[in-house]
This record gives sequence, C-alpha cells and structure tokens, in this order.
Amino acid sequence: MDNTLQLSKSEIDMIKEVSQVFSKYSGKTRQFGLQLVHRHFDIQSDEVLYETHDKETRTLITTPKKIEKIENAIATAWEINANAVIKITSLCCDVNPPVDAPQR
Repeated sequence: MDNTLQLSKSEIDMIKEVSQVFSKYSGKTRQFGLQLVHRHFDIQSDEVLYETHDKETRTLITTPKKIEKIENAIATAWEINANAVIKITSLCCDVNPPVDAPQR
C-alpha cells in the first residue's frame, strides 16, 4: 500500500483551506472530516448507504437501503454538489442522534 497522501497539490491546498473553516467551528459542532465522493455502484434516489457493524469482529458493512425503512439512525456522510445542495448519503444504525441534531 502506498503510504503517501495520494493527493494532488491542488487537493492538498483545498483541504488545508477547508481545515481552516473546520477550525473556526471547533468545539461548536460535532467532529467532521473529509471523504472522497466515489461510487462502487449506483443507488436509487429513494435509497442511502446504510452502515451496520460487528464490534467483536471489527467489521463494517455498508449496503443500500430504502430511506423509508430506516429508523433511529444518524447521518454519517453528506454530499455537497456544485450548487451547495447538501444531501445525506450514508446513515448508521445503533446510534441515536444528539439532542440538538436536526431531525431528518
């Protein structure tokens, strides 16, 4: 495995700039990071990726699931398009949202 960041100079510059915004809100929000938006397969407009896990085997499984079938989950990933529209792309089970978190 290549142990470098695998980022271009422009991507590193962008991440540093985003980091400054994250720092501005440190202690005022939950902790956020960045993730490369990518797809291994298409999901339908009424689906999101749903995370389940096994703590003993330290295994994370992510599968598409109909949004209407999901209860008591917390959003763990969002995608922002070029028009600044934000949508949830991943939810995790076994976690209740914080009291002050917006409801979906």
